[in-house]
Amino acid sequence: MSHLQDLLAAHQSSLGAVGVQHWRVRRSGVLCVQGGALWLTRPGDCADHVLPAGTAVPLAAGERITVSAWPAGTAELGVRWHWQPQGRVVSPGLRWAAQGLARLLSRLARGLDAWAARCRLDAAGA
Repeated sequence: MSHLQDLLAAHQSSLGAVGVQHWRVRRSGVLCVQGGALWLTRPGDCADHVLPAGTAVPLAAGERITVSAWPAGTAELGVRWHWQPQGRVVSPGLRWAAQGLARLLSRLARGLDAWAARCRLDAAGA
């Protein structure tokens, strides 16, 4: 069995011939199966879950799950999945760029409003 892995920020990956994996959920989010079928089990859950492509499963922060390709023995076909944590993870650089763009658009809007006001005055005086 492989070691415990963290589900971090938005992540996309696949399970191939790696067998069973154990994951710990750092942030609440949704695990989306994109291709193949995924076997999932949780401690304290009496049922095992087989998730076909197109299935989305919400997972809570701190939750531990065990996953593998399904059916067993089809790992060479692989399972594609996407992890989407709740909320947005924005890097400081991206936040700074977004704030700069917002300031630029605000100045542009004020300039267009002033230009439109002058056009209305010119039209009224004509």
